[in-house]
Amino acid sequence: MNGTQSSAFSLGALATSAAKFIAPNSLQYNEHEFQRSPKDAQDAAREAARLVQPGDLIFMTTSGLVYSLGRSLTDNAYDHVVVVLDECTVLHVGMPSVKLMPLERLLLPQRQPVVQRVQMLKEELQLFLRCARQLVGCKYDGARAYKLMLRLILKRMFGIAPLPRLPLDVKSNAWICSDSIIVLLAGCCKRFRESLMKAKQETKLDIFTLGSASLADFERLHRVQPDIISRVPLPVVNYTLVPRKCSWQAYIPEVIRFAQSVHDRNWPLLAPRIFSEVRAIAASLPPKSWLLEEKVQVLGYVVVLLFLLRRGITVKRVLMRAIEVLMLRHDLSFLLKFGGISTEEHGDSSTVDFHPGGSLAISTAYKDAERIAAFIREHASRLKQLVFTLDSHQRYHIAHGIFWQDADGESPKPFTHISSNDVASGVWTPRDPKLKHYVLAYTTALEASGKFTLCIWPEHCLIGSPGHNIVPNVLSAAMEWTQMSRMPVQFVMKGSNSFTEHYSALKAEFELPHDPTTRLNQALIDTLKLADKVIVCGEAISHCVNYTVRDLVAVWPKERRHDLVILTDCSSPVPGFEKDGEDFLSDMAAKGLTLISSDKFTL
Repeated sequence: MNGTQSSAFSLGALATSAAKFIAPNSLQYNEHEFQRSPKDAQDAAREAARLVQPGDLIFMTTSGLVYSLGRSLTDNAYDHVVVVLDECTVLHVGMPSVKLMPLERLLLPQRQPVVQRVQMLKEELQLFLRCARQLVGCKYDGARAYKLMLRLILKRMFGIAPLPRLPLDVKSNAWICSDSIIVLLAGCCKRFRESLMKAKQETKLDIFTLGSASLADFERLHRVQPDIISRVPLPVVNYTLVPRKCSWQAYIPEVIRFAQSVHDRNWPLLAPRIFSEVRAIAASLPPKSWLLEEKVQVLGYVVVLLFLLRRGITVKRVLMRAIEVLMLRHDLSFLLKFGGISTEEHGDSSTVDFHPGGSLAISTAYKDAERIAAFIREHASRLKQLVFTLDSHQRYHIAHGIFWQDADGESPKPFTHISSNDVASGVWTPRDPKLKHYVLAYTTALEASGKFTLCIWPEHCLIGSPGHNIVPNVLSAAMEWTQMSRMPVQFVMKGSNSFTEHYSALKAEFELPHDPTTRLNQALIDTLKLADKVIVCGEAISHCVNYTVRDLVAVWPKERRHDLVILTDCSSPVPGFEKDGEDFLSDMAAKGLTLISSDKFTL
């Protein structure tokens, strides 16, 4: 191997090592992602794969700090798009070259997939697929991707991109995903081409202003001509309303791992063999006179770097903050393990709206509340933690009447049940027509779960309303406990997402990818497991108590089920749902939980 080949090989190995380390969750470096995903995620991807067709476009996100930062800085909801070629494969335009990938992997829920279908004639679709397959083996134009990203960042920061338009060569042998798909669609589909020209007149598409297409261009095109691109409804577990965004704190563990690997000299870039070869490559490069465009581009990178490091935020400060957080977490863990937690009371909704005079009143709820307050006061010295879970709803909610309408524009009355057949036939439709496919997927999945059909409830526990508050006598007892114990009461809000029901305090009926509050509350479960006993009470035993305890039992050690205690005289069912409460208590007794009245319970 000659020196030039050795240098090229080393530089390629260097780039590959760096990319793999910085973005381990990318499609290129996470080949066994599908096999390593949970079974329910695999099943969801397989179900979604049956709904897509050749020619569909799948937009997705990639987890990790680098990709999240890129989406945020460029104001793009997604970071990649692929083309479905057949029932098994997609066209992936990515590093280092264009290749085929298995369809199901791209539909895993963690990638937050959104499937769009471009309206094409049959012969246009066949031409599009043939041309797409011809891209296999073409190089990925990484330099163009970074140049486009720089322009998008500057555009977002300053409103304009003070750099020349990128040239677009339709005969190129190197592509990025967005350019390749838009060029293929424009060349193969007459309506898409006409829509593109119409959008050029009415909005600023990046493909015309910057010379290269962004993923946001597809959304802009849809806004100008909605009928050219339509969304394909996926099962509710895969359905992405809005891609979730993580705060910077979520990436602290990733930063810590990065710093630790550098400290341990395990990062491939710092390996002596590769590092020495990098120095050799650098020394062999001939001096070069920079053009004005290249100087401007470098200046742009410097501007972006200064933007990221504004207000004195340095790498050192980020690492110090991360260490502080980890130390605090360690101290908290120590206190929980050795601080003498013995008994924890878990109170489901003791909110005003479930009591007489409230919008979803239970006639016996005040009697339950009196017994709960008395129980807290009697056992205050032995209760080491109080947890209140609060229904916390928006008025605009999938289980509230104003979300829906019939053919006359009227909303359903409380306690109306809406089935998937009702949605499919148009008996009830969402007032927002964009949600039609979602609510059909939602109601279908809800019925398939075997629990219940969608029920419309009276508007209750609206965030900020008087009905959202804890009933006064229970709140007073809790405040006395916190004064005596010098411990805070833990309040857990649930149900604020408007697009799923959330009976259980531990997770919503369906965990929506864009909203972490709908996912399993593992932190609360871990806290409850530290207690010697968990005492459950509150409203309503037919719904919130019912599904909270069922979810808790599913993750609770079987040998400790007797430590889960239900106070049978401190909880009542919603009127009309008495049998649900009875069935719940019967099931829990059979599973070995402790069922007892508050006056007979002793610590």
